[in-house]
Amino acid sequence: MAMKRIIQTDSKWFRDRLADKRMSAAQLARLIHLSPGTLSRKLDGYVKITMREAADIAAILGTPVLEIIHRAGISTPVDATNLIRIAGTVEAGGIVSHGPGSGPRRTERLSSTDKTHIALRIDDPGSPLNGSIVYYSPTVRLEPDTVGRLAIVQEPGKKGVQRFGILQHGLARGTWRLHQLHIDPVGVEVPVEWAAAVRGVRV
Repeated sequence: MAMKRIIQTDSKWFRDRLADKRMSAAQLARLIHLSPGTLSRKLDGYVKITMREAADIAAILGTPVLEIIHRAGISTPVDATNLIRIAGTVEAGGIVSHGPGSGPRRTERLSSTDKTHIALRIDDPGSPLNGSIVYYSPTVRLEPDTVGRLAIVQEPGKKGVQRFGILQHGLARGTWRLHQLHIDPVGVEVPVEWAAAVRGVRV
């Protein structure tokens, strides 16, 4: 029995952007931790692209996440009865600043069943995620699933900075580099006290 498209995904647009980047769908799949077959089904509208995947694709293609969400046919319903406090903002350079900042102070939970996520708002006009809400779960260590993904990283010490970006292994053993979403191929070396993977993005 043939599969039916469940989402009106703009498949041609995605493949054109990959061609612009001289990147194959298989390369993109590897970068966002999917099999080539799964990514193909998502790009063709047979399987939904998740918000996390949309954020990762936006970072890799250098495209605003709102454009990815639109082209992927993702809907973002709001449940106003299920809100949590926005704990802070991610500012230019991926620096996390805790406190209410400007704009709304509450947002919808990522999941109605989860009570542990912390929400941050992206307040960086240069970021493809500007205006979005990112969610992570608090931790005291470098979580194993964090490497290669969007993450919140805490530097050591009482005055250690919190940063947001894609965490990768550094050149030397035991070192780490953080890449910004503006397609930063080199990144900056960062010391890590703990790192938590971003569990979701909401626009």
